[in-house]
Amino acid sequence: WVSSLILILLFISGITLILFFVLPIALSQFELRDRPADLDFLVRAKEVTAKIGSPTLQREIDRLLAWVVLVRDDVLEVVEGELAGGG
Repeated sequence: WVSSLILILLFISGITLILFFVLPIALSQFELRDRPADLDFLVRAKEVTAKIGSPTLQREIDRLLAWVVLVRDDVLEVVEGELAGGG
């Protein structure tokens, strides 16, 4: 019965480990976005935008590209600030 009790405790500690450590990390990295497809779409949109010649549209495409490519929020904020300021 002692070995059964040890197995039960190990099972419970394993579930605890999964619930409190593994699952939150997995959920924080899960996203429905298809970043490569978004990137491909935006690169093509940027090519079309260059032909249109609208600076506002170009900045918006650049902002969306940065949002798809950049992972760190602090860097994204700097880039968005640069784009908003025009430089």
